[in-house]
Amino acid sequence: MKLSWRNPQTLICTLAISVLMIAGSSMVTAQSLTTFSSEYSASANGIKAKASRKLQHLDDGSYHFENTLTAKFAGATLATLIETSKFEMIGQLIAPLHYQYSLTGISSESKLIDFDWQAMLAVSSEASKSWTIDLFKNTQDPLSYHLVLPRYLANQTGNLFEIPIADGVGIEIQRFRIIGEEVLDSAIGTLNCVIVERIKEVDDKRTTTIWFAKDHSYLLAKLEQTTASGITISLELESASLEKAPF
Repeated sequence: MKLSWRNPQTLICTLAISVLMIAGSSMVTAQSLTTFSSEYSASANGIKAKASRKLQHLDDGSYHFENTLTAKFAGATLATLIETSKFEMIGQLIAPLHYQYSLTGISSESKLIDFDWQAMLAVSSEASKSWTIDLFKNTQDPLSYHLVLPRYLANQTGNLFEIPIADGVGIEIQRFRIIGEEVLDSAIGTLNCVIVERIKEVDDKRTTTIWFAKDHSYLLAKLEQTTASGITISLELESASLEKAPF
């Protein structure tokens, strides 16, 4: 399938949404979160994009995690996607408080999720509709889960991982497994990486493979995805800084 101006929705779904909704990126140690910022280049069948991620520790003790991606074609901006997640740490667990998603450009869309952990409920809103979702321990929002997978890797909790995510009208369980290790040449140098793939249903032709840098707190170093229609998406690290220390 060829991406073009006449097929903007395919562009957005295969590049902007895929990169930000599937790729994980965080700086972690086995015990705590570490604030960071990172920059990425992305492409899908000739369409180019720039992505950035930033984790901040706020004065009230909570965290603010933001992903942005801008997709361009022939020098013109087609779409800008911004995701934010505000969460707090309860012990060693990430507890989402508020999630926001905004897509602007040739297509527009917005979503909100608010979490009430005392009531064990979340309210998900999109357009003029809203839904109530029953929560259970360790449920994540569509962005905060990006910080959970590297924590599993840092804590060496096994080769298989399951993460419950509040998305849309219910809870989705995303599954991942470690498939190996590789020394990866990147824009910031040689990286010792652990390779993780997302586990799909038997009849799902999509594939997602993620490289995490072991010696840099399991920072996302590379991602490759093939969609059901055969479109190849790639994401590669360009720069990163960990608590004001650039690589």
